[in-house]
Amino acid sequence: AARLGGDEFCLLAVGPDADEVVRVADELCRRAAGLGTGEGVACGVASTGDPVGPVRSARRLFRLADAAQYRAKAARAARPVVA
Repeated sequence: AARLGGDEFCLLAVGPDADEVVRVADELCRRAAGLGTGEGVACGVASTGDPVGPVRSARRLFRLADAAQYRAKAARAARPVVA
């Protein structure tokens, strides 16, 4: 886990499949919304196992996750957005 800046954080999960990561991110979004403070969280998820085509570098994986997170923010999505 790392803070990228401001209120943006990144979590790298090695091992679990993409579906499990999305399930955990969904739970995080749900719990954050239940706190009743702020506007919740915007979660973007990317995986080397997703059918978006070959993800051959950490930079590409990060860019996919970052773009998904911005889509989640813009849509005020209550659930994770998957790249």
